[in-house]
Order: sequence, then C-alpha cells, then structure tokens
Amino acid sequence: MSSLLDESYPVEVLTEVASVSRKLRILSLFVRSLQVLTKMRNKIVIDSADEEFKSGDEFVESLLYDMAADEDSFTEADNGTFIANAAREAVSSPEAVGKIASKLIEMLGLVHLESMPSFVYQVLLMVSVKASQKTKQNVLADLVAQIAVLEKAATAAVHDVGELDFDSVSQRDVITSQALDIGQLREAQGALLSHLAYLVRQDSSIGEEYIKLVRQSSSPLSKSVLTTFGTGFALMLATITSLREKVFEALLTCIDRFGKLVSTRSRSKFISEWEDLKTNPLASLRQAGGFGTHPRGWDVVGLPVMHVCLRLPGKVGQPGGSSYSFVAREAESIALLILPKLYKTHAFLREEMLSEIVSRITSKQEQLPVTILHALCRNSLHAVLPQINQLKRLLESLPQLSPLQVIGLVDALAPVLSAKQDFRDSTILVARKGLVLREPNRRAASAAAIVRMASSCAMEEFEVEELLRLVHRALGQQAVVRLTCYYTVDLVNDRTFRSHVMPIVETHFKR
Repeated sequence: MSSLLDESYPVEVLTEVASVSRKLRILSLFVRSLQVLTKMRNKIVIDSADEEFKSGDEFVESLLYDMAADEDSFTEADNGTFIANAAREAVSSPEAVGKIASKLIEMLGLVHLESMPSFVYQVLLMVSVKASQKTKQNVLADLVAQIAVLEKAATAAVHDVGELDFDSVSQRDVITSQALDIGQLREAQGALLSHLAYLVRQDSSIGEEYIKLVRQSSSPLSKSVLTTFGTGFALMLATITSLREKVFEALLTCIDRFGKLVSTRSRSKFISEWEDLKTNPLASLRQAGGFGTHPRGWDVVGLPVMHVCLRLPGKVGQPGGSSYSFVAREAESIALLILPKLYKTHAFLREEMLSEIVSRITSKQEQLPVTILHALCRNSLHAVLPQINQLKRLLESLPQLSPLQVIGLVDALAPVLSAKQDFRDSTILVARKGLVLREPNRRAASAAAIVRMASSCAMEEFEVEELLRLVHRALGQQAVVRLTCYYTVDLVNDRTFRSHVMPIVETHFKR
C-alpha cells in the first residue's frame, strides 16, 4: 500500500498486478479500484520506458485493450468473459468502448464455446449502454461475421479464412483455442440467441440497430448479415412484440430484392458477371428454420419462420411475375420442409401455429396455408387431433371458399375426417346447410365438399348413403352447382365411389 502514496504508479507494476488479478478472476475489482484511487489522490500513471503520462482511466482503457488483443488472455475458459465484464464496468469513453468491443469480438474464436454466450452478452451489454449507434452496428456486423467464419471452419474442418472464401472479416487465420465441433457450435449459438433475447428485452437499442443492418443487407453496396446465425438473430427479434413487424418488413424487403435479382440475372448475362449472389436470404432462412427443431435456443425461431413463409407469397413481387414465382416456390418449399418438423417436435408451438394457419385460410383464402395443413394432418395426425377445435373454425368459412379451395381443404382434412366422427358430422351438417343458401356459388362450394368427402374419407356406410342423397339434391339445383358436382366427380379415381355416384349422375343427364 505504500506505493499508493507515491506521486505516480509505474505501468510495469500495474500491468503485472492486472495480469495476476485476471488469473485470480478479480480483474474488474482491480481496474475499478485503480480508477477510484487515481481520482481520489489525483495520481497519474507513468510509463518509465516512454516517459508517457496517463490518467487512471486512460491506463485502464489501454490495459483492457491490450488484454483483449492478447491471445494469451483467452487461454482459460472464462478469461474472455472477465475481460469483457471489466471493460463494461470500467470503460466509459464511447470511442474506447467501440475499440475494445470490436477487438473482443475479433477474438471470438479464442473463447471457449461454453462461455461464448456470456462473453458476447457482456460485450453487447457494454455496447448497448455506452456506444454510439454506428458502433453498435459495427459490433453486431462483426459478431455475425465472426460466427459465420467459425461455422464455416467447423463445417469444412479448416482454419484459414482464405480457404473458406469468406470476405466478411479481416484476412487472418481463424484462431481457435479448441477443436471446432459443429454440434457444440450450434448449441452455443442457441444459447447465445437466448442471451440476446434477454438483452434486447432489457434494452431494445441493440435490436433496433440490428434491424437497420438487415435492411441494409438488401443493398448490393452493403455486406449482408443474413447468414444462418444472422437470420436466426433476426427471427429471434420477431418474438419481441415491439420489433415484430419491423423485422418481418426488413426480411421481406431483402428477400424481395433477392428474388428480383435472380429474375434479372437469369435474363441478363452482363448482370450475372458483376452482381454477387453469395448471400442467399432464402437459403439462410431454410437453414435457420431447420435448426429450429433443436430445443436449445434455436426453437425460438419456429413461429417467426412460419410467419415469414406465410407472408412471402402475398408480400413479395407481383403475381404472375418471374420474381414472384421464384419466391413463392421457395417459400412453399421452406414451409413444407420445416413447419411439419417444428409442429411435430415442439408441443408449445402447435396451438399458435395451427391458429395462424386456420386464420389465414379463413380470412386470406390463400393456398399455401392449405398445403401446410395438408402436410400437418398427414405427418402429425396425433398432434393435430388434440387441436380439433381450431379446425372446427374452418367449417364456418367452408361455403365462402371457391370449389377448388374446398376440394383442397377437404383433401387436407381427410385424415382428421376419417379419424373423428364428430368432426365428420359437423362438416356434413355445414355442407347440408350450405345447399340451401341463397348464393349459387356457396351452394357450389358445399356441393364440392360433399362429393369430395364421400370419395376421400373413411366413414360408415350410412354416412356414405347420406352424402349420396345430398349429391342427388345438389344435382337438381342451379347450373353452377351441377357443374361443380360433375367436375368434382370427374376428379375421383375410386371405383367404388364412382359405381355409387355415376347412376345418380346418369339419371340427371337423361332428364
């Protein structure tokens, strides 16, 4: 303690004490104590070699930056977290915060995977409170790029950025303190998403700045953050109510531009030579959504993936255009690949997922939700049956759909109709009532439902007879209703059904 009474503190001694305190895991206590002592006693820090004088704050900033830049500082599992925590508590200058945070993120590959989530959390917590908006964006972009490099290194089992052909980070070797395992990295990413969700709920500025980066990703002049993890980060932000619509708008804008670019590139050889399509937001969405079946952190992307897939066809491009066709096909492919797996894996997602699908069928009358429902009923019938009350909402809108939509919906619900008699009874009752509605188009929709049910669902003989009587009644109504019956019957390949229904049709043809 006697040295504290001198006019200045020598850098050599303080640096050695800092190194010891880091190893003892009391680095934060040391730097804060040094700052307090220098301010209370009006002391300075002197470097005897350069005869350079610094205040206590300047020395602490320099010391922490040097530690962040030193690979030896990350040899033990939690050292990086302790350095980040000390910087968060001790550094107050926005410029120093940005400099230290960027250096810490640059050294992310040296941080042990099990401590990576807490390490990044400490860094971003420091940045969220003390850094400028531009610094926040730079740190977030560096974080996504570094994680992408680690992911590529783990996948390709290499450690050289040049071999990885990834230009989002500085050209240096990917230095790691451990063998990279893609499974462990995925778990670390999932845990990091949970940490980031907690951070953004405490301070939404990090989320707001990341959404700006996502918007900028639609420009060819900006680096895209929509890597696999970057897309997962954006989807996680969509679980926060205040940011949800902003995230969806930013993602849809990027995908819209990508679809237009693919369409333009296919027609122009010149553009294909200079326009870079290396970052594919749809491919990243597919990968991030696929990881949503893992329970550790990544499961938060499940519902946002569903919302993005359902919104894409209606929000991107113009119907009939090549851009629209490309994006719509990709959206359907992603939805059919991922959503049934998510529905089957995560019980807590089922009610909201099915509710959203039903709502879009009844209100938007779109085809993609019907296709998804078809996949759910075929692949996860045991999980759909407990949610049958959600499906009963569909029956109310049955007469309002077009005959083609009704045929697709009955085909989608065929496994449920075959398994649940009360659901069949409700559907038959709705269809019977629909045959006496005033509008011929609604009668036609009900007739299509009757014929399709009779031909595609397993049911008792008395139920088939009842449906055939309803078909007979429908064939005596307006021309549009009869035409719908003929068309629906013509689609049926089941010989048993045709043997029952064709005599009825022939009777009406002879009239």
